[in-house]
Amino acid sequence: MLAVLVLSALLHTVPTVQAIQKNDALTEQRGEIRLRRDNKARRHDLLHVLDLSPDQIEQIKTIRERHKDEWRAARQRLGQAQRALDEAIYADTADEALIEERAREMAAAQAAVTRMRALTELSIRRVLTPEQLNTLRDLRQRARAAGWRRRPESGDGERPLRHRFRRRP
Repeated sequence: MLAVLVLSALLHTVPTVQAIQKNDALTEQRGEIRLRRDNKARRHDLLHVLDLSPDQIEQIKTIRERHKDEWRAARQRLGQAQRALDEAIYADTADEALIEERAREMAAAQAAVTRMRALTELSIRRVLTPEQLNTLRDLRQRARAAGWRRRPESGDGERPLRHRFRRRP
């Protein structure tokens, strides 16, 4: 009798677990869609505020397209370096030399992303008129003053451990 009850409970639990997993996947997918939509809306708002000409928009699209593969590679390298550093730090036995090496790899990957951002922004800056550049500077300054910050997230929607305990300025 007890076996029948346990089996019955398991049979009812499996569909529930599967439904929860499907719901989690759907929620994550919706979150990604919302993030893409929000980013697209912000870009559209920025295009409107800067009053870019069709030619400028096309030039900026070309710049972004030209560097798309480099960006993808740089972000992928950074993600791998972050994971490798985390794995080294939280391994069963911590190897200080390995952690130092992973930290150097992470720094190099971050430097590559920073370089890509700087060069891309420089290319875009060259497309803008002096007035548009002043408007963009003002928007960036206001965003910084408002405390705007990017917050990297792990795949499960949680902030990585190294970010959870970071002090806020």
